Amino acid sequence: MSQLFNANRNREQYQAFGLTVVADQTGSFDGPLAGVLTAMIYTDADVLVVMPCDSPLIRAEHLQKLLAIRAENDADVSVAFDGDRLHPVFFSDKNITKNQLARLLGQWSR
Repeated sequence: MSQLFNANRNREQYQAFGLTVVADQTGSFDGPLAGVLTAMIYTDADVLVVMPCDSPLIRAEHLQKLLAIRAENDADVSVAFDGDRLHPVFFSDKNITKNQLARLLGQWSR
């Protein structure tokens, strides 16, 4: 398992934690999805688990459940759900969606 940290500012401070830090590859600050695409580009993992870095209450079992639900349903993506609403900043994704995401980001104009 590899860990990547996506940051467009203060990279040196984040590197002090010993993680691999990568900046968005789109160059146009396309938001969180640009960070997801960057992770897809920098990893050879089959599946990614994505979460924001400012979520101190997330536990390993939450992330394991995302992975298990995605695998059990042979889905491309699984998204956290608390019983009332989706939490799309926490998700598990097959890396096969990389080209689709790149096309989507290319179509958006900011």
